[in-house]
Amino acid sequence: MTRLLIACVVLSLLVFGTMVPVLATVDLNAYLPIEGSPITPTFKFSKNVSFDYSNGGKLKDALNGKSITVNFTDNSDNNTSIKSFMEKINTQLASHKSLATITKLAINYKVAINGDDKGASIDYTITLTPTVTGYILQKGGGTENTVFDAAWIGFNMTDPVVISTQQYGDLEINFPLGVIQNQVPDAYNVLKGTKAETDLNQNLIDASTLLGQPIDKWDTLF
Repeated sequence: MTRLLIACVVLSLLVFGTMVPVLATVDLNAYLPIEGSPITPTFKFSKNVSFDYSNGGKLKDALNGKSITVNFTDNSDNNTSIKSFMEKINTQLASHKSLATITKLAINYKVAINGDDKGASIDYTITLTPTVTGYILQKGGGTENTVFDAAWIGFNMTDPVVISTQQYGDLEINFPLGVIQNQVPDAYNVLKGTKAETDLNQNLIDASTLLGQPIDKWDTLF
């Protein structure tokens, strides 16, 4: 079996003239049996965004004192919007000439919004657990090695991903602004039309950096 991990990307975000650090990571944990049985890897996409409004302003008025957690878990068997999202990933995999197919997709989405009189932080975590088949290009035997298809690892969703939820209605999960608009519309209205809006429209579900990592950066166990 092979265990595959991790890529980490660190970005900077310019918000209202103040450089605020943004940490974005994507982690993959997968066991790939050489017999090719279905697998359930875990992709974890995380991002932290911080706002400094220590000099006051409308953003402070909108976020000061906020403590909000948005959290849901669902899967493609129970939720048609997640099934549609899964099908979009499969379409992208096929366009990348991957033979792998996702037959089921589970999502856990969690966002924590916390603000005080100096600033606010928003922590995003999206965990995708697909059931993947067809990830072996060539089965080994004798002196022949098993060849794995790696193309399915690097999907990158650049369009909005709207998931229907019981708790929050239709929620856009792929862009940081989606949950801000859903939960703190006053803050969204302040950010709308600014450079911050552009910066916060960088998609969260991007595993393409995993394929860009040199092999010595992967944690592999045999």
